[in-house]
Amino acid sequence: MPIVSAVPWLKRVESMTANEVAFGTAALQYNLASPAKLYLWGMTASDTCVSCGLRATESHILSNCPARLNSAKKGRHDSILMCIASWLRKHLRDATVWADIEDFRGAPPPAGWTKQRPDIQVARTFRKGGAMTNTLWVIELTVPSEANFAAAELRKSAKYEALITEYRSAYDSVKFTHIGIGTRGVILQDTDDEVRAGMRLCGAARTVGLAKLWEECSLAALRGSIVAWCAARQDVVEV
Repeated sequence: MPIVSAVPWLKRVESMTANEVAFGTAALQYNLASPAKLYLWGMTASDTCVSCGLRATESHILSNCPARLNSAKKGRHDSILMCIASWLRKHLRDATVWADIEDFRGAPPPAGWTKQRPDIQVARTFRKGGAMTNTLWVIELTVPSEANFAAAELRKSAKYEALITEYRSAYDSVKFTHIGIGTRGVILQDTDDEVRAGMRLCGAARTVGLAKLWEECSLAALRGSIVAWCAARQDVVEV
């Protein structure tokens, strides 16, 4: 099994701008000039976030601010979700792929509408041993700070536990997968393993191009974080 790079966007640096590479390199080293750091160095008047009043560290700006980042976080999340949903639709031609994003909604999802509405549902019906078999793959995407991968996994698994149990009464096989793409573009090997297992469940004998998908997702995460960072930096008051 090929090993997915921890930071797949590094394979795309030749197609990235100098500013994107510089930001990404600094972010991976946890060396971005956040308001908290600038205040410590005597370069800003305050270390607090103007939107929520909390200390404006790197992680706060990229993923934790409850006020400012709503639109930026959604844009970053949805750009990654589009990459994943488009790739699944291309490679799972015998399955129905639904995603909670404008270009993929249209008809109700395979398992029906719920209040929770997971990001992606992939349904497939096929004949096995003379009988029809129904499978459902439920995917939830998060873009957490890299330090919070495990917490995001636990939170999403708990959130959808009851829904997955309900789905199992209607489908022969149900799989839940949490895909975590870090705000700095980091992707864990476990994510790659889980997606490959889901592809097999949905009838894919081979998983072609998955490494390229992670490169796209990783770069989309980084670019979304740059947008969030620039928006926050506009509010920094230098001294």
